[in-house]
Amino acid sequence: MLVSVISLPLAVVPRVDSFALAMALLFFAMFVAAGFIIGSLAYGNTYSSVKHAGLIAGLGAGSWSALVAVVIPGFGRLFRLAPIWRGVSGRKPGPRRWLSDLLDTKPEGSRN
Repeated sequence: MLVSVISLPLAVVPRVDSFALAMALLFFAMFVAAGFIIGSLAYGNTYSSVKHAGLIAGLGAGSWSALVAVVIPGFGRLFRLAPIWRGVSGRKPGPRRWLSDLLDTKPEGSRN
């Protein structure tokens, strides 16, 4: 329950006007997310034998990763809609922009 309450600042990120504050909140949320995994592992290990602790830890970590893989595309769409990310470079972030920025070898300030 405590981890759920501590993770509430993640809901505020799209409404924050400061890029630095948004990144700080996301950084904080990353560590709070680990609390969900640790809490569930601790709960599972109290009700099962020590002999099966590795199996339970593997199932818990794997199921958390599967849940993250399902939810992340939705978070990506929400972040692309948030106005704060457009202010960083003037363009919407996304794979096409990141790839073009990565492959862009022109010196800063050149037009050709």
